[in-house]
Amino acid sequence: MNSSIRQFVIMTFTSLATLSGGITQAATPVPCPAAPVHAISKKIFIDRTTRLDTADITRLVQFVDTQWVKPSDNIQVLAFGGITANKIETLATFQVPDYIDTPEQRERDRWQKSPAQIALERRCALEARQALRLSERLTTMLTTYPTGNQDRSPIVEGLHAGLVGWSVTAAREIILVSDGVEHYESGRSFYVAFPNPTEWIGGLRAEGLLPSLKGVKVYHLAIGLSEQSLNGSPRNLRKFKDTLTLKALWLEYWTNAGANVKFGEPLITDW
Repeated sequence: MNSSIRQFVIMTFTSLATLSGGITQAATPVPCPAAPVHAISKKIFIDRTTRLDTADITRLVQFVDTQWVKPSDNIQVLAFGGITANKIETLATFQVPDYIDTPEQRERDRWQKSPAQIALERRCALEARQALRLSERLTTMLTTYPTGNQDRSPIVEGLHAGLVGWSVTAAREIILVSDGVEHYESGRSFYVAFPNPTEWIGGLRAEGLLPSLKGVKVYHLAIGLSEQSLNGSPRNLRKFKDTLTLKALWLEYWTNAGANVKFGEPLITDW
């Protein structure tokens, strides 16, 4: 074979090999960078003595997953009450990816980023969001309860324990799923009689149990539901008068804490 022809063949095969290697490399997905972890921005408190029915759980989870959660949120889910010896228990944290998929952001991306970078960010955000399994896991948390006596409901102590050390800003939000009936071994119980709101708040402040939540948005859900029966029979709403009394008590609590509160019976209809 002529040396020039041989050199051409070698160069051709070399080029094809290089091209083939490039194609193989391009076909391998670029690994997603580690997602940044932000400070806890939102908290969900679950009172284990308060049970929503299946339809309300579905609505609540849908609201959380499609409307309440925002990019970069770090959501902490906590539980109290029931038979646990702990005043508060952390069930999970959900770090939501940073990527914002809105028409405005897509237009900015079109001018500021390459198509490859845009595709990578969208893929990584989708994979990170799917990996959270937020709807599935939150549904499990709202439907899984310890067995046994469920009348122990230290709401005030649970909230206090779950809020200690939390950096509060006006951008923070809380969802509390609780019928609002405080009952604890310390003697603070609404079972015997509802307390006078002013005296109740004064006592909490004196004990250091009133949090500082200036500007925080609170959704207090399930207020007015009856106590969970131990035999699993359906729940009923409390007497209207009792529900109004509970709302007045917790309005005092949230207002004196500096929060902006919305009540749901059991859920809010106008999120």
